[in-house]
Amino acid sequence: MSATYIQTNRPLRLTTPLGKDVLLLERIVGIESVSALFRFQLDLLSEQPNLDASKLLGQAISIDIDFGEDGAHTRHIGGIVSHFIQLERGRRFTRYKAEIVPQLWLTTLAQDSRIFQEKKIDEIAAEVLSGLDFKIELTGQYEPSNYRVQYRETDFTFLSRVLENEGIYYFHSHSSGGHQLLLSDASQQAPSCDGPSSQVKAVPADAIPLAMENPVVFSLTREEGVISSKWKLWDHTFELPGKNLEASEPVVSPLQSVMPSAEVYDYPGNYAQRFDGIDRGGGERAGDLQKIFDENRRVVGLRARAGASRQTTLRGESNYPFLTPGHLITIEGHYRSEFNGEYFIVSVTHQASVETYDDGGRSPFSYRNSFVCVPKDRPFAPPRVAPLARVTGAQTAVVVGPSGSEIFTDKYGRVKVQFHWDRQGQQDSDSSCWVRVATPWAGKNWGMITIPRIGSEVVVDFLEGDPDRPIIVGMVYNAESMPPYTLPDNATQSGLKTRSSLDGSPDTFNEIRFEDKKGAEELYVHAEKNLNSVVENDETRKVGFAKQDAGDQTVEVFNNQTVKVGAGEGEASDGSQSVTIYKDQTLVLETGNQTVTLKEGDRSITLDKGNESILLTMGSREVSLDQGDDKLTIKSGNLTTKLDMGNATLELGMGNAETKAGAGAIKQEAMQGIEMKVGQSSIKIDQAGITIKGMMVKVEGTVQTEVKGLMTQVNGDAILTVKGGVTMIN
Repeated sequence: MSATYIQTNRPLRLTTPLGKDVLLLERIVGIESVSALFRFQLDLLSEQPNLDASKLLGQAISIDIDFGEDGAHTRHIGGIVSHFIQLERGRRFTRYKAEIVPQLWLTTLAQDSRIFQEKKIDEIAAEVLSGLDFKIELTGQYEPSNYRVQYRETDFTFLSRVLENEGIYYFHSHSSGGHQLLLSDASQQAPSCDGPSSQVKAVPADAIPLAMENPVVFSLTREEGVISSKWKLWDHTFELPGKNLEASEPVVSPLQSVMPSAEVYDYPGNYAQRFDGIDRGGGERAGDLQKIFDENRRVVGLRARAGASRQTTLRGESNYPFLTPGHLITIEGHYRSEFNGEYFIVSVTHQASVETYDDGGRSPFSYRNSFVCVPKDRPFAPPRVAPLARVTGAQTAVVVGPSGSEIFTDKYGRVKVQFHWDRQGQQDSDSSCWVRVATPWAGKNWGMITIPRIGSEVVVDFLEGDPDRPIIVGMVYNAESMPPYTLPDNATQSGLKTRSSLDGSPDTFNEIRFEDKKGAEELYVHAEKNLNSVVENDETRKVGFAKQDAGDQTVEVFNNQTVKVGAGEGEASDGSQSVTIYKDQTLVLETGNQTVTLKEGDRSITLDKGNESILLTMGSREVSLDQGDDKLTIKSGNLTTKLDMGNATLELGMGNAETKAGAGAIKQEAMQGIEMKVGQSSIKIDQAGITIKGMMVKVEGTVQTEVKGLMTQVNGDAILTVKGGVTMIN
């Protein structure tokens, strides 16, 4: 059905997917600004009372505003329909309203939580803006951010926040084919306004031309204010703990002389966290930390320039529809020279309308805008108005790392985690930045350390609530990682139990366990392999004394045991061992040998009372003295040496043997015989008699010598001499 009313030759026109002239544009009011979404409210007419909104919502439409003599120049405004409203039906038309927004508005409908790692700001922006028509034109050098998180934010809020933080603004460029988003950081190099001229003339309000023939501005006001004179930022990174990373910058302004001495100090500056001296795999890259000292100057300079850029603003009204935010315009002809010059347009509010569609020809048309701009010579940076992302409490996450690893850490004991909300993470070493692990005690090469292992669930907090600054503050059990002791049966048990790595099992662990059950209290220590204890001074261990308990101690060593008391010569002032046993001591060697070696010194065994018994059931006993004496003294009592079977031998390689009974007798008894022998001489006693044999045998009695027997024979084979003072032969 063809339309009765058409927009051809009218200075305010609308093009929609519904077809030509199905919707007639009666009035438009809207605002477009730098680093903000433009919005235009349209008052529409249609001869059709039942338009289908689904054919408009989200679809691109365009608005044309003619300017100049006979509409020689056309300002285009493109956008998409965000809202469409049907109003009352009149005699000829049904009224509608529509809201027009940029494609960028669609990012306000998408909310996400995701992580960007080691990406520059333009890379982050490109990823968020994927699918939209945009162009990034940056002149500054931007270092990649080690870790940046979009947390429960719309894509628009997140993008606005990170762009504002970097001093990057955005605006839209319109053409007959639609609109394009542009990102920039160089307002002094911004493009000039489209249209027949980038210069507008300032005229008094009463000289406003009735027709839109020439671009003019009027009702100009210039606002100047007092601002802070200096910015100072501090920041902190644990990798450079002794430095505050300070950076300061004065605010440079033509009004410098009247500015008070007012400093803006802020912490954290949020430039240090951009860098990490450890790469994603755990390797060193200390050079990155030095970049902080360039970044802090860049950021503080940005803050100072952003403050100065808004110290002076120019506001006005115009008939020129080509005034566009993000572009430059030159104002001339104002009676006050300070008002003239080149300005960067920050925002423009448009109003345009046609009075009626009842006439078949051209209808009266009005257009006016109001605008805000700043001097070009003050580099513009957008105000930081986007809300900061904040995590309002602790979260839990799972420790992750490379496939096949059980522990993945850097030299600081940091680990990687996978947050439960992270849809893009792959449960690997790229799931997060390195996250510090809090410990109850930390000092310079002393303190406590427990490195969370892959698969463990940890509690993560965030410094100042910033999702870019996670820190692990604890660990928790879950249904897959249960406590080491069965609960609630063993609720009185607490302790520390580890797991051997790699490829450990429930049977391979170290453990210190406390049992606090009344009457069964216990401290249990288990070493999976070696247990080493070092005491720098004294160690005292008492068993059973505190409560006068039975106080038993059992030491079982499966293989060998070595006990060393004292250090080497000159290292210890003493090296003695004293063992006091109240009652009995039993030493049992089931098999093998016992060796006691004294390299130097004496050995003394004293029995104050009682007996000593040494029993060898089988085997030999040997006592060897390489040099020195062997002395056995019995002050009172008897000495008995008894061999039930076998031989007794006393052999002196050199020296004398002496047996002396100071009081008493010496008795030697043998069942078969006793023989004493020196060289060829001998005395032999056996059951048959006594035989004395030698080269010369001399028997001398000082008083009397008696030789007597039933039969006595004296025989000299060569000579026999019997001599005496009186010799009697009976």
